[in-house]
Amino acid sequence: MTDENLQYPFVSNEDAGPQFQRHDNPKPAAKKSYFFAALIAILVTLVTVAIAARYWIAENSSGRYNLGTVVSSPDGLNGRLFTEWDGRLEYRIRIEPGDQSQLAGFALAVSHAPRPVSFYIQLLDPHDLAVCSANILLKYEPSNAAEELEREHGKDLFQNELDRDGHIVAIRSRGVLPCSKSAWVKAVSWNFTSNFPSLDEQSALEDASAEAQASAAKLPSQIAARKKKTLRSAQNLASYSIEGDDAIVEYDVTRGIIETSGGKTFFTYKSGKDVDSSWHDYPVSIHYRCDRTSTCTLMHAGAGALSARMSR
Repeated sequence: MTDENLQYPFVSNEDAGPQFQRHDNPKPAAKKSYFFAALIAILVTLVTVAIAARYWIAENSSGRYNLGTVVSSPDGLNGRLFTEWDGRLEYRIRIEPGDQSQLAGFALAVSHAPRPVSFYIQLLDPHDLAVCSANILLKYEPSNAAEELEREHGKDLFQNELDRDGHIVAIRSRGVLPCSKSAWVKAVSWNFTSNFPSLDEQSALEDASAEAQASAAKLPSQIAARKKKTLRSAQNLASYSIEGDDAIVEYDVTRGIIETSGGKTFFTYKSGKDVDSSWHDYPVSIHYRCDRTSTCTLMHAGAGALSARMSR
């Protein structure tokens, strides 16, 4: 063997034929990321479906979950109650007018209740016997706020439900009923009673509201009329309101004081030298006229008139 063969005992690259380059297999990290993302998406979907199903069951099932709609004829109200056991008996209730034409009166009764209002709720078994109950209050604004705070303390309250225009269309409340699970499973229906304003009272509230709005609309014109009347009254002060006949029995020219037989006293605006002497021929018959401010005119036949102020 030659030195060349000893140094290179294997065939050369040129004689070995085509060579294949080695490639590493792709890493599985990307596949794992896609798998976990898909798994999370599936779990989220399942949770969403479960929640939706839960609410659908509550809204559409009968029996203990959706206890149905109850109609109260005296006040024209419809009530709907949902219950659910989640370690305790939770409830949701909605009260609304039975007829949409009653919305205005209903809203006024809610916002301007003439008295403290409460709703007494009962869950009933198949024999119409109450298995549990609760009292839910409507907020009230009495003259004594402290008294109302004491009434509401620890009680569930209704909240207003508004439409897009901010008008009251219903009242809602949610909370916990003091009821055991064994009692709740017996419930198949419910009812409620309240001292909510009757339909006649709601109509009266509407009439009062309409009158108040009409008065408010007339208020600017009424104010203008009062101002005009006041102005006329001020102008009438210049007209004579006191008039009569009397006789002067004493005239102090120096001080300008006139005394009459009728017991009246006048203060003249002229000094003695400017007064005709015939005013001193006692008794001097005069005719006087005075306005509301006691500004007077004393008239003496043949001697003219004097301006004076009558003492009150």
